[in-house]
Amino acid sequence: MNSYYSCLDTLLIAPQAEQHDLIKRMAYNNNGKIVFYGAEEYFVARSQPFILNKLKRTPNLNGVIFFTIDQFCYGEKFNTELMLNIVKIGLSIHFARENISVLNLKDLKIKYVEFISYYHCKKSEQNFVNEYYFL
Repeated sequence: MNSYYSCLDTLLIAPQAEQHDLIKRMAYNNNGKIVFYGAEEYFVARSQPFILNKLKRTPNLNGVIFFTIDQFCYGEKFNTELMLNIVKIGLSIHFARENISVLNLKDLKIKYVEFISYYHCKKSEQNFVNEYYFL
């Protein structure tokens, strides 16, 4: 059975119980269970500075399950570096809301264009909403 670290989204308006349920289901669907829960601090969630060290310190993990890909989109650019570093330490990455998994470096290379496209669409949507409300 696989062991996963759960990482909630502190910036998304979604109940933590809902996030836990979806993440737990993702773990179950990947023949695993959640062995540790965590989240980035609200004030630094855009840069995600602590998650990699938490993952390195948690023994016997097979992967990490984030609630959403949005957690990699809050900063000035898509947080490719974090994703790459997680995969390089041998952990899979999963996104519960989108039901997407990155199992290894090869898988990340295949899905990278989709992630970047998602990020740019997300930023364009935010810019449109901001412009619309300030008219």
